[in-house]
Amino acid sequence: MSQNIAILTQPLKHNYGGMLQAFALQRVLVSRGHRVVTIDRQPDLLPLSNWKGYAIKKSIKNILGMDRPDPARFKNTLEFIGANIVTTEPVRSSSELKRIFLDNDFDTVVVGSDQTWRPKYSPNIYNYFLDFAADMPVRKLAYAASFGTDKWEFSPRQTRLCSNLAKRFDAISVRESSAVVLSREFLGVESTCVLDPTLLLAPEQYLSMASVDTRISSGSTVKVFAFFLDRNIEKEKVWRSVAMALGENDGQDSKIWDLHYEKIGQKKVAVMPSVESWIRSFAEADYVMTDSFHGCVMAIIFQKPFVVFGNRVRGVARFDSLLGGLGLARRLVPCDFENVMQIFRESIDWTSVWHDLAAQREQSLDFLEDGLIDG
Repeated sequence: MSQNIAILTQPLKHNYGGMLQAFALQRVLVSRGHRVVTIDRQPDLLPLSNWKGYAIKKSIKNILGMDRPDPARFKNTLEFIGANIVTTEPVRSSSELKRIFLDNDFDTVVVGSDQTWRPKYSPNIYNYFLDFAADMPVRKLAYAASFGTDKWEFSPRQTRLCSNLAKRFDAISVRESSAVVLSREFLGVESTCVLDPTLLLAPEQYLSMASVDTRISSGSTVKVFAFFLDRNIEKEKVWRSVAMALGENDGQDSKIWDLHYEKIGQKKVAVMPSVESWIRSFAEADYVMTDSFHGCVMAIIFQKPFVVFGNRVRGVARFDSLLGGLGLARRLVPCDFENVMQIFRESIDWTSVWHDLAAQREQSLDFLEDGLIDG
């Protein structure tokens, strides 16, 4: 039976993987005949009592060149969201969030995916445990919610309150196997480990959206594509060395992902390239190097030889869970030229990977289907 569904995920526009997982989860639910809208939850507006302190901090950041990026930076990503993800108007407080749910007859709310249950990344962690809808007659699901790490980062108060709220959910799934343990130990709830929504769609759906023609050969040159969230000199040096070792023309045909500058009005603005061009970069690469979870996902979707550099600060549990479940754990390597070259010399059994992925996809879709059924 068709349902009216709300999705609550992290703020969009800043993060390619975040936008694609939101797109994918909405696309999956719509394909099953549901009416779906994603709540555009943004950081809370600052209370008036804090404006004086905020103004002082803002002035200091302006002086140091640390102020927030120009809104024009996100023109391409906002265009993607507008064209591909149905959203509400921006929501900047718990009261606005509650009003949207009171004004709309939602049958189900789905929390997820991405790091929706990581307090330090959250606009309001209690919202993502549906505090505003605790007593509303709406079915409550978590799909592939992630803590982002295998360490418990909640304060005692957050643990107590979120544990009480989690027990009101009708069904909970998480993205990492370590999150199953954390949910049981700290929230007192059972959960199922499922795939990130991006892995629920077929490669063709991304290729079509990004206008990639697979009939056109990329030529005889070897392209090593690098997408780093935490870009530094060490990673750039290893990428350049690998590109030169594997490619021709001193690696000039390889690419490292970066902002590009556009003249907007009277100033130059660092702009995030489009989501479609980001997808194309993976699809057209011969090799992929990344430190990003969703960069890793894109390499798997397009069956590209890849390596992942883990980041202990951001957390590696999501890599361990995904790669371990697909027999690709060796692809998580230290940032070192010899390590990368050794892994790139090892072929990937994509038939086996795709077999494992198909089984996990079926389990993940079954969770969604069963979770939407009113028990």
